[in-house]
Amino acid sequence: MLSLVRVSTMVLNRTFGRQAIGSLILKNNNKMNTVSATYKCILAEVEEHIGHTHRTNTTELESAGMFFLPMKFRGVFPANQIPILTLEQPYCIVNLDSSDQVGRHWVSIAKHKGGVHFYDSYGRDGGSILPLLILSGNGYITNADNDVEQSLHKSNCGQRSLSWLLLYERYGAKLALEL
Repeated sequence: MLSLVRVSTMVLNRTFGRQAIGSLILKNNNKMNTVSATYKCILAEVEEHIGHTHRTNTTELESAGMFFLPMKFRGVFPANQIPILTLEQPYCIVNLDSSDQVGRHWVSIAKHKGGVHFYDSYGRDGGSILPLLILSGNGYITNADNDVEQSLHKSNCGQRSLSWLLLYERYGAKLALEL
């Protein structure tokens, strides 16, 4: 098993070419492990800000989204109210349930010139689990890598969705889509 080590911002800047926060990466410097470790560091930051590691509500996610992504965060929405995103306000978090339901799982969406990038912490396809996204007017859907970041016994999908948007904003689409 590989051990984790702290690395400097300079190493992360050289690796990703973007401003970086201090992060944990694996000793073997495998890029996927670096992406995963950076995401976990951002997740810890989000969970600390929200104040817990369990189920989030719309108000908590809206507040945290506005804190971390001021001006760029469009908001938090149910599946039947997905907004049309713009390049000025490219980010939102969506619940898979519609507004008349209790809410079961959060996912995130990031607008780019050709459409949207979609993230689900269970690694599922956006068009399959959120069919209204296809009809939302946001364009072509590109899914993040289909590996699973969230185990079934965890209920922190809201924090994970916001963390992915921060990874996207801080390090770019290419890196975020590798998660």
